[in-house]
Amino acid sequence: MPLNHRPRGRHALVAAATALSLILPSATPLWAANHPNSRVASTHVLDITANVDWDYDAAPPTQSNGTTVLTKEVLRDQILREVARSVFLMTEGRHRIGTVYLYKNGRFGKNVDVQIINKSDRSYASAARWQQSEGSSYNFLAMDNKPENLRSYSRVIAHELGHYVYGFADEYREEGKALNASDPGGPSGVDFTRNSIMNNHENFTRLSLAADYTGGADVNNTAQARVYATDRSNLRGGSHWEMLTRDPASDPAEAKEFHGGARVWFDAFKGFTAPTKVSELTRYFGVFCDPLLVQAACGSGDASKDQVVPASDRIASLNDYNAQLFAKSGGSATADAVDGTPGSAFESFKVVFVDSPADAKTLALRQSTVGTRLAVSARAAATSAAVARHAIVIDRSLPAATFEQAIQAAQAVLQLAETGTQWAVITSPSTGNTPLQSLQSIDTGRAALVASVQGLTRVDGRFDATAAFALAQAELAKNRADADSATIELFTGQGSTLPKALGSQARSLRTSVNAIGLRLPAGSSATTTSGGVALDALASATGGSAYSARDAEQAVKKILRAQRKAAGEVFSLLATTGWDSLGAASTQSTPLTLTPHDQVISAHWNFDPVDKDRLSFRLVTPAGTFSTLSPASNLSEGYALIELDNSSGRHNGSARALTLSSTAVSNSVGLDVQTESVVQLSADVEGGTLADNREPVLRAQFTGQAPVAKARLLATVYRVSDGVAVLSDLVLADDGQGVDARADDGRYAISLKGLLPAGDYTVEVHAQTTADSVFQPNQIFAIGSDVPVRPVGAGLERVEEADLTLDAGATGVLAAASGDSGSGSAGSTGSGGSGGCTSVAGQHDAGLVLLLLSGLTGLWLRRRTQARRLVSR
Repeated sequence: MPLNHRPRGRHALVAAATALSLILPSATPLWAANHPNSRVASTHVLDITANVDWDYDAAPPTQSNGTTVLTKEVLRDQILREVARSVFLMTEGRHRIGTVYLYKNGRFGKNVDVQIINKSDRSYASAARWQQSEGSSYNFLAMDNKPENLRSYSRVIAHELGHYVYGFADEYREEGKALNASDPGGPSGVDFTRNSIMNNHENFTRLSLAADYTGGADVNNTAQARVYATDRSNLRGGSHWEMLTRDPASDPAEAKEFHGGARVWFDAFKGFTAPTKVSELTRYFGVFCDPLLVQAACGSGDASKDQVVPASDRIASLNDYNAQLFAKSGGSATADAVDGTPGSAFESFKVVFVDSPADAKTLALRQSTVGTRLAVSARAAATSAAVARHAIVIDRSLPAATFEQAIQAAQAVLQLAETGTQWAVITSPSTGNTPLQSLQSIDTGRAALVASVQGLTRVDGRFDATAAFALAQAELAKNRADADSATIELFTGQGSTLPKALGSQARSLRTSVNAIGLRLPAGSSATTTSGGVALDALASATGGSAYSARDAEQAVKKILRAQRKAAGEVFSLLATTGWDSLGAASTQSTPLTLTPHDQVISAHWNFDPVDKDRLSFRLVTPAGTFSTLSPASNLSEGYALIELDNSSGRHNGSARALTLSSTAVSNSVGLDVQTESVVQLSADVEGGTLADNREPVLRAQFTGQAPVAKARLLATVYRVSDGVAVLSDLVLADDGQGVDARADDGRYAISLKGLLPAGDYTVEVHAQTTADSVFQPNQIFAIGSDVPVRPVGAGLERVEEADLTLDAGATGVLAAASGDSGSGSAGSTGSGGSGGCTSVAGQHDAGLVLLLLSGLTGLWLRRRTQARRLVSR
């Protein structure tokens, strides 16, 4: 459910560097359901994000295993509107669904709240992951190869949102499954069902109450009670309504382990007196007893195992049921409430089809600047009416050397900005109460934006983040449409802390913050705020990303990674390699293994344009040899791209990317091969610095629709100063031992304690599945039974890189050996002076050229002095 596209830029340098940015693997976990549009819009209104795995603007597909045509109207009126109804009814109107931001072709992958998947499988979700770093809900339109009734399907989604948003456990019985004492949140065969939507979504619209749990531990035995009951001996005090209105800090230990401290206590339930019995519910009306179904709720089940609905609450007629359903949703017995009806389930409801095309004039303009891709999801983003809005915020009080890096990075980001985007520039301390540059189209304002940043000088004073963010938000809000995204790109010092309120304010305004903390010279102090939060906490609160950077090169690379996440791109790297030079009549073969998980294969070559007539390129797969370049290629700018659609699987198996030179090539050539795939690898390093004084640990996460367990992950560590591999074949483990917290959860780790001296490093992680590798669901909750463990298949490969800085004196860091670069203040890569360097139309500055190329090209360029293959297979 991924996509990727970065259009060619305005002139040669920008276009070449922009093309190079295609090859960047993202170090940010792209399966994080922390989208900036997912928010509490007001006390009683939740805005959510969703995607579908088809193009809702093309010919609509037929529901899996069924006949219903999945038009936009069906999506809006029969699925998402009914989800809104269910959330309203089950929360007694305390929560409504407001705006649903809906993306097509799986855009944003797992970084949405609701995935609508037109396949047959069990729907499932992660628990208590609303606005958290991982998790989503997976909602399949068919189960056991039978299509879901769409009303029932909408309640499937509501059930899964119960897990995902509120942290509910289940109240159904799973026949034949033994109770696992170490997993109290898993339903078992001894469970006594409750009359709630977390038991049977087809029958019930309500949540459980205290009166549902008045018996002893034997009849109160549900997953919900085992997790949330405060009276552990009788399993009482843990119904849905009791937990909803309770501070998570007062949850029992079992619940805290279950939700990992991530359960949200929503304002809508604070100070609210929870209903304790059915007669106190205002939105519940009973159960439709379909005579064709055997339903325990209607008296035809086993009363010794199932809670039974009183006869007075059983509704025999569908017409009577709908009359009650409409009335309790805010309509009348004869008519459902219309959207916008005050007090109804639909008072704030609307669906924004974010990726629907712009009008014909705007679409023609954008298509003239965007290369065609096989990945239709990328075209959706490129041709959407939505506009990406950005405000760069620069801390002018940074030390001179750091300020130089910030200015260079900001200029490079503006040079690389995509056609059709809008940008503003804000500074603090400022010279007035207006932006340095107001929000404007990059198409007409690039030169002015870059020049304004180039002309900045450092000033003494204090960085006022509150005032700067207020100016940025005012610019981003100008004529903003519902579908438009908004991002603040912040350049400040490493270790800065900013007011916590900025994060919640940005989230409320649907604005993500991508923060870069640049390294400060020794003896310098970061901007701090009393009671403030670190940059990573601030960014995470907004659905954005935060990184530390040692210099402008690294800052540019990381900002672009963050922007790719914000654009919904979810590509993975299959291979990265490069050569310092090539001999005459030479052929360099880069082996690949393509699997059913690799949907679109793209090979990206980057080279000096002077060599364009000496080079040619091929992709060889079991389906043949392919040499046709994508229209996004531009040999005159040193960029070649070949793409293959592998959705049918015709290219699966052993493949090769060929780089051929007819005559000698004395300049570098680089190759990155990407895949559009739901299976992702990310890597990061924690600790090893004075600011984060834990032992250094390399962590990687390998996941698809469930974590990938029992894979083989190896890492190589390269020294930045000279590209030398200083550690190799480091084995990352997922065995629950040492620094790995839990076995078989797709999170792999290795301690670097005592292995490296202080300095700057780049780490490459290579993941490969074996015959034993499986998709292993952990802490996810399915309707009906557990999500099965499924084999991944051998041979799937992913490559990822992470940056590592180790400080002298930090825990687990060796004393620097003689000749090592250490981690002192960042050096300058520009032309000197406080204004940095620039490149505007018709002008190329060598400093910026090197910055763009070294910052945006793959791992091979930063190790090019070694002239070695980087990924051996």
